Amino acid sequence: AEKFGRLVLPEVSEALVYRTGDRARFLPDGQIECLGRLDAQFKLRGQRIEPAEIEQAIAAHPAVAAAVVGLAREGSTAVLVAGVVRSASSTLPATTLVVALRLHLQALLPAWMVPTEWLELPALPRTPTGKLDRRDWLVSVAGATRPVATAGAPLSPPSDIEQQLVMLWSAVLGRDDIGVHDNFFDLGGHSLLAARLLNRIRLAFGVSLELRALFATPTVAGLSIAIEAVRAARGAPSATPALPAPEPATKASLSFGQERLWFLDQLDPGSPAYNVAWTIRCVGPLDVAALRAALDAVVARHPALRTRFPAIAGRPTAVIDPAAPVALVVRDLSGRAGSAGDLPAELARIARASFVLDREPLFRATLLKTGAHEHHLVLVAQHIVTDATSNHLLFADLVSALACATKGETPPWAALPLTYTDYVRRQRAQANSPRLAASLAWWRQRLAGAPAALELPSDRPRPAEQRFVGAWLQRLVPPSLEEQLRGYSKAQGCTSYMVLLAAFKALLHRYTGAVDVLVGTPVEGRLTADVEPVVGLFINTLVMRTDLSGDPSFCTLLARVRDTTLDAQAHQEVPFEQLVEVLAPERSLRRSPVFQVMFNLVQLPLRSRTIGDLELRVDKLIDQGVASFDLTLTAAVEPGRLALTFEYATDLFDARTIEDFAAAYLTLLQGALRNPGQAVSRLPLLAVRARQAVLALGQSGDAAPLPVLVHDQVARQAHRWPDAVAVVTGGPPTHGVHGNGALSYAALDAQANRLARHLLTRDAGSGARIGICLPRTPDYLVAVLAVLKSGAAYVPLDPDYPAERLAGMIADASLSGLIVNSVTRDVVESPTRRVDLDADHADINRQPATDPSVSVQPGDAAYLLYTSGSTGRPKGVLVSHENLARALAGWQSAYGLQPGEAHLQMASAAFDVFSGDWVRALGTGGRLVLCPRDVLLDPPALLALLRTATIRVAEFVPAVIRLLIEYCETVSATLPGLRLLIVGSDHWYGAELDALRRISLPGTRLLNSYGVAEATIDSSWFDASLATVDGPVPVGNAMPGTTLYVLDAHGEPVPRGVPGELYVGGGGVAIGYWNDPALTAAKFRADPFAEVPGAQLYGTGDRARWNRAGQLELLGRSDSQFKLRGFRIEPAEIEACLSALPDVAAAAVGLKSPPGAEPRVVAWVVCRIVARDATGRSLHWQQQLRHQLPEHWCQPHS
Repeated sequence: AEKFGRLVLPEVSEALVYRTGDRARFLPDGQIECLGRLDAQFKLRGQRIEPAEIEQAIAAHPAVAAAVVGLAREGSTAVLVAGVVRSASSTLPATTLVVALRLHLQALLPAWMVPTEWLELPALPRTPTGKLDRRDWLVSVAGATRPVATAGAPLSPPSDIEQQLVMLWSAVLGRDDIGVHDNFFDLGGHSLLAARLLNRIRLAFGVSLELRALFATPTVAGLSIAIEAVRAARGAPSATPALPAPEPATKASLSFGQERLWFLDQLDPGSPAYNVAWTIRCVGPLDVAALRAALDAVVARHPALRTRFPAIAGRPTAVIDPAAPVALVVRDLSGRAGSAGDLPAELARIARASFVLDREPLFRATLLKTGAHEHHLVLVAQHIVTDATSNHLLFADLVSALACATKGETPPWAALPLTYTDYVRRQRAQANSPRLAASLAWWRQRLAGAPAALELPSDRPRPAEQRFVGAWLQRLVPPSLEEQLRGYSKAQGCTSYMVLLAAFKALLHRYTGAVDVLVGTPVEGRLTADVEPVVGLFINTLVMRTDLSGDPSFCTLLARVRDTTLDAQAHQEVPFEQLVEVLAPERSLRRSPVFQVMFNLVQLPLRSRTIGDLELRVDKLIDQGVASFDLTLTAAVEPGRLALTFEYATDLFDARTIEDFAAAYLTLLQGALRNPGQAVSRLPLLAVRARQAVLALGQSGDAAPLPVLVHDQVARQAHRWPDAVAVVTGGPPTHGVHGNGALSYAALDAQANRLARHLLTRDAGSGARIGICLPRTPDYLVAVLAVLKSGAAYVPLDPDYPAERLAGMIADASLSGLIVNSVTRDVVESPTRRVDLDADHADINRQPATDPSVSVQPGDAAYLLYTSGSTGRPKGVLVSHENLARALAGWQSAYGLQPGEAHLQMASAAFDVFSGDWVRALGTGGRLVLCPRDVLLDPPALLALLRTATIRVAEFVPAVIRLLIEYCETVSATLPGLRLLIVGSDHWYGAELDALRRISLPGTRLLNSYGVAEATIDSSWFDASLATVDGPVPVGNAMPGTTLYVLDAHGEPVPRGVPGELYVGGGGVAIGYWNDPALTAAKFRADPFAEVPGAQLYGTGDRARWNRAGQLELLGRSDSQFKLRGFRIEPAEIEACLSALPDVAAAAVGLKSPPGAEPRVVAWVVCRIVARDATGRSLHWQQQLRHQLPEHWCQPHS
């Protein structure tokens, strides 16, 4: 009530408003200028902060009597500052007090609400009136207080522990200016260096600290307190575990990671998927002999590089060969024409060359000469013997050895503290330790109930077996965005890794809709300091599981990712291979277990060294055309540069798709850093130009002038072709009016005029609704045109529907009249005034045959069509004359409809496709051939009708076309010469398209159409005549006069390839739902993208996406609605009817698709009383439902 209220002003309507607390004013040009706050609230890097919340948290500490919080400095340098008044009992030293307060706040508040700087105050600053001076307190106390902790000059460490810690920090960070209150991460620290620092602390102090401890107190002073606390609680220091007894010098066990790679190689021998290839560019005079000696020295120093892995007694064994010269291959490319262009291909060829794990060196070196003083040294190793950190070690050792070799000296290397074999023995010995068991239990609980897969929207279906074929896409993060990233990470008490991972998770959520997202991430895996200089496979993989439910803000998501990261790091000693074994996920050759997407951040060390005039520079890794996962994002950090590499499976994705994904990632990251308080669902995915391009996919050109209304179009055809057959029930074309059921255009128009005049004497006219309950014969078309000519709207009523359902529709529509004949007059009892075409035949025929000339407006209702409703009863869709006329114009433009063409009409009159069939045919001078119902599902009869009636245009539902395809293939028949064969109203697939193409004659256009009743029948179409389709056939592009949008939950367009809800705009959008303004408001909305005032959109509820070719693909429903043989069905309507039965407690309805059979409606029922004769009761329920629901909904399989 304090912040929300009603605003009442004479100039505007009363409205609900929110008091922001911001001071503002209107400028002369109408723009709003913000002037600050009316209260103490402020913003820091997008986060809204109430200082009172922080002050109360600080004051809750027993060492504090009072506190005040404010913002110092401006812009990117702004920091949160706390002023503290000690309590009388506080005796803590100033530095210790700050550490204690930071720990205290980090348990209560988000990281961005923990002050960066602290001041000790003798008392809270007050105004002359005694109020707390929030506005100017930082200025008023300047110079009058002493800093407790700031980012100022280094302070001398007062304790032995702090002195030791400063030395460790200096060694890890590579700098000497370390103060006890300096922030580790502000000095250039990151997660990898943090892990190394903790390793050294463990070795130096015998104390194991988690990464979370360093984030909580990222200072020397804070860590000193943490170390003392652990020592006091534990009593005795711990030491690095002793090594078990050594194995034979030349044979050893494999690490868990090596075992996994060995088994993968057995499944796919020689695969380059796990080749690690990189190059060193050598510019200047290179002594090749010295390089050979240097390589020999490096391989001799690191036994992992001369290890092979034969199977002994069925188990892999590591066999270490004696040191031997490296077989350096030297090739001269400098003399070739175009050698520079050949280099990438040559590098890729070398990188992809396979290894045989059991009988050859798994480390290879090739030197490519590309100029007089330019060489490229290509180093390739199987991942089983190396990892990223090992490659950095190799470069440093190689440079050192080469420098010595050029002078004829031996590298002055100290002996390694242990070998990789020693590490493996330690890992194996710890496999059953209590600590590892506890971590394994933590992981088991952490990943319990996790989803088996994250299905990114792909360009192709996932193959039956993962082939590890891939490619790379690389992007540079703009320097300004990188600067924002560093600043925001620092403010939030996070690393860049955490922010980048949070953005990645947010994007994966937006692309897939998943709220439980698992991403793999590699960690160095060197958990003790003694393995840091050792080459080998130490890398481990952690699973980062994040909950994105509740549409969190980005800063909330970041807090979740931060906690997940720190928790996972604290349990990283569990080898991923052991974790997979314990989790026992369902294995599939189609995808990786546990996770399918990986994120990695690598801190690149010094990449360039010089030896005299020779410069050696590490080039980027070689793209060798492999992908270990569906998608991997690697962020590479080096001074002044942040590069992103997207490695993707080419079996799933096209390059353009990943380009869009990369652009969306950068756009989302920028939006998140600009406004971290924004909900993840509202973060932008599209830059301005990309957004415009996506919106353009659904455009069909400028709106055409209003076309002639449909019934007037038919009248024009009657004037042009009076003797041409307009409509006939099956059979060959015949001229005339009676006898064989055919009507000429002249006869159709005359009969429609007479009936229209007769209806006008029965209160028809504008605003009226006239029901039509007739068999599907030429008389039905007479009735339809008559109602339209009278200015009323027709309401199709299928006489095959249950009487109870028809009665409900008649009552809901408030009919002014009902047209029947002798066949249907007794189908339904209704007080509605009737016109009986047989009983009233004489009266109707006495009316003049001329047009009644009723003024019909484009916005008047043309028909009211009932579809399945989610409330348990049918809902009516009201379509205008303009809607119908614009639909005809769209078909004419897209299909090129011609006078005299025979159109086969198969749909029920209660289905909107019926209106599409007759409008297309009669509005263009075609011949409408009504297909009898018994012919529709009889393929031989249907094929005969197509031939004898010389059908040129036909629209089938997939269920009918499947039967026809099967029959034609069985009897080796082909379809007659149709010009347009349209399949619509439901999903069908590429294999069916291929089969249809085989039985169609050359020249037949094969089309797929999509539409909904609320947008007047057809909204999109796809010419599939020459298309190659995997999976469902696309629905293509917008019909002329229609616009299509794929939008997210907030009405924003999504990138190409990303699922969203399909919205339809343009001239076909219907008036709305009859007698249901709430549902109309929920499903119809203003088109925010249209330039035409008053344009509307309809939200279809269909999930769709734009594919790479710019075609629309349907992906299913966002609700429970489904289609059966082209009919739209709301299961809630059937469920409501079932639940109303006396012996039914509850019911659920769905669609079941048995293998090789047509889908069926299936009901699951909870009975009030268990019956002995379940089959008999099921049949009874079906009989009851047939009184309320159409026959095809009540199949004998419920």
